[in-house]
Amino acid sequence: MNAINASLRNSSLENMTNAQIACPVTGDGTVSKAMLTTAYCIILILSLVGNTLIILIVYRNPRMWTASNFLIVNMAASDLLVPFFAVPRMIVEVLVGRERWLIDGTAGLILCKLAYFFQDVSNAVSVQSLIAITADRFYAVMFPLKANAMKSYIRFVIPAIWLTAFGLHAPYLQVFKLCVATYSFEKRQS
Repeated sequence: MNAINASLRNSSLENMTNAQIACPVTGDGTVSKAMLTTAYCIILILSLVGNTLIILIVYRNPRMWTASNFLIVNMAASDLLVPFFAVPRMIVEVLVGRERWLIDGTAGLILCKLAYFFQDVSNAVSVQSLIAITADRFYAVMFPLKANAMKSYIRFVIPAIWLTAFGLHAPYLQVFKLCVATYSFEKRQS
């Protein structure tokens, strides 16, 4: 309660001795780690199964081979990168601790760069696919007699989406570095 009153009086928490914070900070206890790990595992499984099913359903039904559905398949394909690169990294962060990379050396450096690269490439491809779907729907509404014209362009649009996403995030491959810290137990410092 003192913390709330202090903030109302434009005071800072640094001057208070017995301040209580109204919302507790999330703990790093066993229960919270188990719940987060379980949630990430569920996300991993549902993401793999759901996105794979979307791709297979559209692939097996030629009736569904429309420009919008190809863009949805494109989003599903990009979203498959998340369970392979982002979710395992998040599970390791929950179990081992934040800002810690378990693999060192050349393999660790490559995986470090690729994990963040593909996570953001996936986001960029999904957003650009949504923009392309919006453009396709706009074109279908505004020019209904030429609605199938987008289907001929889609073979150029999808590679352009991926190339744009790769190009936007290519600096990750140069900028991200794997930092290895050594800790001295005698001096208690890095």
